[in-house]
Amino acid sequence: KDGEPCDESTPQFEIGESPRADRLLKAEAAVLAAGGSVVRLAGLYHSQRGAHMYFMKTPSLASNADGLVNLIHYEDAAAACVDVLVTQFEGGTEGGEIFLATDGVPVSRKDMVECCLECDAYEGNMPEFTEEDGPLGKSMNNPKTREKLGWAPVHESFAEFVAAGAKDSFYPKRKKNPWT
Repeated sequence: KDGEPCDESTPQFEIGESPRADRLLKAEAAVLAAGGSVVRLAGLYHSQRGAHMYFMKTPSLASNADGLVNLIHYEDAAAACVDVLVTQFEGGTEGGEIFLATDGVPVSRKDMVECCLECDAYEGNMPEFTEEDGPLGKSMNNPKTREKLGWAPVHESFAEFVAAGAKDSFYPKRKKNPWT
C-alpha cells in the first residue's frame, strides 16, 4: 500500500519473488547464518551524489512526482554500520539481527528537487514526472535500530541537510589531480 510503514520487522520478499531481491536476501542469509548482523540501507546520498542529482539533470522521468524516496546520508549510513559492529563486538547484540539505516523522513521526488532548487549549492531543473498513477512507495522508519544501537542520524532529513547548505565531507567537489 502507498505510504505504508516499513521497519526492521516488515516482512521481506521471499526468495524467488524478485531476482534483484534474491541476490540481497541470499547475501543477508549468509551473513546471518555466520552470526553476523545485516544493515539495510535506505537510498544513499551526499551533497554531490544521489537521486537528487539525477532528478535535476534529467528532463523527463517516467515516475510519479509524489513517489516517496527513503534516504540516509552516506556519513550516517557509515556511522550506523560502525555502531552495529561495535555493539556486536561489545556484546550488545549476539548477531543474527537485521538493522535499518534510514533518516525516517521520506520525501517525495518533487519535494526533493524543489528543496534543492531553493539552495544555492545546486543548479538544475525540475524534471517532468510523466506518471500520475503507480506506486508511491513505503515510508521507512527504524525504531529498533535507534533503540538498540543508541543511534540517530546526524542529518535528520534530506530537507534539513539541504536547507543547512548541503555541506558535508564531500562538499565542495574535490578538484581533479592536475598531474593525472
